[in-house]
Amino acid sequence: MQQQLESVNIGRLPYDDLADLAAQTLTALGSLPPAMSENASTLQLYTEQLAEARAAFMAGRQSEQVDNQTQEARDADRTRDRAFSTVNHQIKAFEHSDDQAEFEAAYQLGLLMNRYKGTPRLNDSKETAALELLIADLQGPLYSKYIDTLGVKRFVDRLQVANNAFKAVVASQNGSAALQVATDNKLLHQDLVARYTSLCRFVETMANVPNNGYFVQLLASINTVRKDFAVLQARRAGIKESKAAKEAAKQQVSNN
Repeated sequence: MQQQLESVNIGRLPYDDLADLAAQTLTALGSLPPAMSENASTLQLYTEQLAEARAAFMAGRQSEQVDNQTQEARDADRTRDRAFSTVNHQIKAFEHSDDQAEFEAAYQLGLLMNRYKGTPRLNDSKETAALELLIADLQGPLYSKYIDTLGVKRFVDRLQVANNAFKAVVASQNGSAALQVATDNKLLHQDLVARYTSLCRFVETMANVPNNGYFVQLLASINTVRKDFAVLQARRAGIKESKAAKEAAKQQVSNN
């Protein structure tokens, strides 16, 4: 039987939830007896790296200045990250279209987006520059015809607005301690996600090695925690969808 990790979108968890996920995972693994195998040292290394990443992340959170500047920079960065993701998802929706023009457009745009797929993980200045290049490509003569074919120009426009909004925040806070802290914490967040993912993937891999019951237990403990956060994530998504549906219904009534 194939052993698999419980599905949960780690990158979309709020900062505090991610810290809790890491803490609960470390606690769950720590409740089991030590590994008595040749992979014990590797497991310990991954576990220690996760603990260190979480400690650094929490220290950064505590040092963060809880003021309007910090929050504004963080919110603006998250908004453009979501806008980038939305453009990508809108294009992917046409990857299996039975319309040849749509299929070709999605294929060509997909190749372009793959060149920029790591953009949200870059530091703030590099992300800004990368998004500017991507937007220029999407609006240029080579790709704009594909954007028009798929009818997703408004999502590209939103990405441009979001990136410009972040640039405006940076300009207003240039050199401020608040902006630097927000930037540092984004990098610490990315490191925590990477360390957590590495640990989980290692355990999942080892759990699928024959006669490796100990790692099957470890994976079960990890999945118990992941399932709780997956349920929480789904519940929040359901609430958002419900609110969006209500707003759409209100808008339809007002239009009529």
